[in-house]
Amino acid sequence: MSLRFADLLRQTGLLKEEQLVFLMREHQRTGVRLGQLIADHHLTAEGPLYDALARVAGIKRMDLGTVMIDPNAASMVDPIWAERNGVAPLRIDARTRQFEVATADPSNLASLDELSFRSGLKVSPFLAAETEVARLNRAQFYRDPLDRMPLGGALPPPEEHAYYPGGGADPGPPPSPEEIRWLAQLQPIFEAQQESARALQVIFELCVARGIITKAEYVDRLRRTPD
Repeated sequence: MSLRFADLLRQTGLLKEEQLVFLMREHQRTGVRLGQLIADHHLTAEGPLYDALARVAGIKRMDLGTVMIDPNAASMVDPIWAERNGVAPLRIDARTRQFEVATADPSNLASLDELSFRSGLKVSPFLAAETEVARLNRAQFYRDPLDRMPLGGALPPPEEHAYYPGGGADPGPPPSPEEIRWLAQLQPIFEAQQESARALQVIFELCVARGIITKAEYVDRLRRTPD
């Protein structure tokens, strides 16, 4: 899904092409989500970026200042899964059987479909910045007070702001056309691996739920399996 997200980021016009390639490089190297990389490396202000992303992707933008959250919604989501997928539970509408969640990646439909399958509810996503999702998850899973302060002000425009961490290692010269094609070819492989891992996780959870195997037995088998 990262190529789709990168395309949405490109359409906002708030990031330069070399910044996007840097993000894809780092994503391939580390597996960290593009939105989290943007926040970690301070490439641009999250607020305006996600406002623009919501318009481009056609998804509702969450307002952290007024959003209503239901602590009971957290019981429907595993916190590790939520943090790994950039998703935060907001509330459940029992009348319409809708599960409202915040997501930092508008292209990550597979995770939302997985959550719908697990919960048996229709998932209704709202777009939120990575920092906002992290705040929500701390409030929902760890009972921290919800920080509703608006995200920081705008950073310098892309042409005045380095696309690598200040004081960190220079990412090197601009990518060549061959490198861009290489990244594009690797992305489907990476996404297929993620899909396979999600499918295996669902199968494992179904086996545990039906008493075919316990988690302890599964961990024991993994330990006894040769590398």
